[in-house]
Amino acid sequence: MRKGWLILLAFLLSASAFAQNLQRIREDPSVVWAEGHGSDRMKADEEALDGLVRVLSSTDALPFPDDLRLALWRTYLADIRKCSRSVSDGAGTVIRYIGRGQIPEIFAPRRRKVRELYDHAMQAARKGDAARARTYCDWAQAYLSSLPQGDGSPHAQVASLAAELGRGERATAPLRNVEREVALIRNALRRPSPTPPAPGAMTHVPKAPPRPAAGQGQAPVRERLALVPPSPVPMAPVVAMPAPTSRLRALGSRPLQSPVLKDLPWEWSLYGLVDAGLRPSFGFRLAVLRGRMGGYVSGSARIPFRRPSYACSGDGTTAYGQIWTSGKAAGGRTAVSAGAVWRLSGAWSLYAGGGYGDDSVLWEDTAGQWARVADLSEKGLLAEAGFTWRTGHFSLSAGLSSIRLSRCSVVLGAGWTF
Repeated sequence: MRKGWLILLAFLLSASAFAQNLQRIREDPSVVWAEGHGSDRMKADEEALDGLVRVLSSTDALPFPDDLRLALWRTYLADIRKCSRSVSDGAGTVIRYIGRGQIPEIFAPRRRKVRELYDHAMQAARKGDAARARTYCDWAQAYLSSLPQGDGSPHAQVASLAAELGRGERATAPLRNVEREVALIRNALRRPSPTPPAPGAMTHVPKAPPRPAAGQGQAPVRERLALVPPSPVPMAPVVAMPAPTSRLRALGSRPLQSPVLKDLPWEWSLYGLVDAGLRPSFGFRLAVLRGRMGGYVSGSARIPFRRPSYACSGDGTTAYGQIWTSGKAAGGRTAVSAGAVWRLSGAWSLYAGGGYGDDSVLWEDTAGQWARVADLSEKGLLAEAGFTWRTGHFSLSAGLSSIRLSRCSVVLGAGWTF
């Protein structure tokens, strides 16, 4: 009884400490904050983050007209997430906050991008590639247009280089994340591209991420494969064996030599599995068979070792705006299933079953956070079927596995029968 009271007291003290911490943040004049509510902490945090963006847009940190300021602040969403902190009371309330003295840190990554783009433009100009230099210079000017004035950014250098390059064609540059962010900035400021691009140049946000080259860690493109069920195989008829003393034979046939299937002993088989899908996973299957019928349980996993902080869609949109990826991607596949096994002959068996599967695609944003790509991921009911072939104690297995009849993969296995 005393132990129960001590646990209750510890819980109340912990809840009180959280409440006091939230109250201190609300009452601190040196802090800018907003809060979100909900049973899902991730959604509550996204609500708090959106509220913090609105609060920041009411400050004078970005001296822009009121009708542009909020949209412009939303282009800094990833940087705000990285520079701010969040705290929860464990009961559905999340506060996202940042010190007023830390607000200039939000602009630091964009200032670095300006300097990098200016350096790229200078290098392209020295090589005589004026079209690419103009592209880099345009992007640097777009970033500068979203930064506070007088912050030490190279406004004069970029303007001088742009004047020296003059008007002309633009070239496509391999910086898709920058291209997306620049498009968002121009849209927020309601400014079109400065000059028409060269034919074939990309000037808008792509609707879907590009297909990665082999060996590169870019976001994979969703490939839906229809579930192809295995060809039906006729069940071998049960043949009654003659008594040992009987010499009865079918006319023109050979003597029956196979044992009666129902008299076979229990057979236990352990398989090592490879789920050869877009993201290969590995696992085991344990099967038991006696006579003609049996069952199995199996599981496989490829753990991405990444925990998503929020969700996005395949075109890069999230509940709070556009994701800016770092180019890194991860994926995982988990499958747990059980089902039945039917013996077709002495060597061949058929298995089929169902369970739960999760095939996830994760993208990393420029702030180092990971997002689950909802429409490139799949989770839910899993269905599978396949065959096994046995010779002696050694067995091979091959089949198909599908999550919600849209994410299909080949499952191969090798095992030993005891």
